[in-house]
Amino acid sequence: MGKVVIDGVEFLFNKLYQNDSETDEIVADMFSENKLITYVEMETVTIINYGAFYGCSNLTTAIFKNLRVLGNHVFAGCNFKTIEIPNVISIGNLCFATNQSLEKIVLNDEITEIENSTFTQCRGLVNIHLPENLEKIGSRVFFDARKLILTQLPKKVNIIPGYCFGNCYALTNLTLGGKGHPMIAIEDGAFYNCNNLTKLTIYTTGGQALAGAPWGATNTTITYLPA
Repeated sequence: MGKVVIDGVEFLFNKLYQNDSETDEIVADMFSENKLITYVEMETVTIINYGAFYGCSNLTTAIFKNLRVLGNHVFAGCNFKTIEIPNVISIGNLCFATNQSLEKIVLNDEITEIENSTFTQCRGLVNIHLPENLEKIGSRVFFDARKLILTQLPKKVNIIPGYCFGNCYALTNLTLGGKGHPMIAIEDGAFYNCNNLTKLTIYTTGGQALAGAPWGATNTTITYLPA
């Protein structure tokens, strides 16, 4: 079952078809740059391919309860405040980039990697549930997420890429790594312009300092603890 609202007109359907065959995928660029679509709900879709809703700036509600895979750029430039994607296990590059209305998102605990620039310029993003099994985050993942509140990264994340948290002005106190999970490296500019980040607690092997500090967070006090 599905529902799409375009220019105030509601379209209901039971199944999706591609080349006369039933499908559970939305093809690449299907609704790209469609300024008239405001609502989408699709129960059977499990895969959304590249840029399917890219630039749909009036899309304010998206519900995909059985979705598993989100491709690159899928929701970049949309404007929903929340999105329901409880079963997604893979999210592509720039998937939510420049969605400035997005305030909250919960990620499935099966997700182990967040790719480059996934939430870049999500300036309204305040809360995100990061999965405990998360192991890797890409560069610029939260760049310019100016309202993001985060106090601890999942312990398995051991490298913070360049400009990952650049312009994250709401960060004030952040813990990286944990007991049994040492932080390996923090790359140049990881906390670029994070002027309100005043406390960084970092678990490392033997409590040793990491190279390159403070990685752009010029007002921070760094405490190293043995992992």
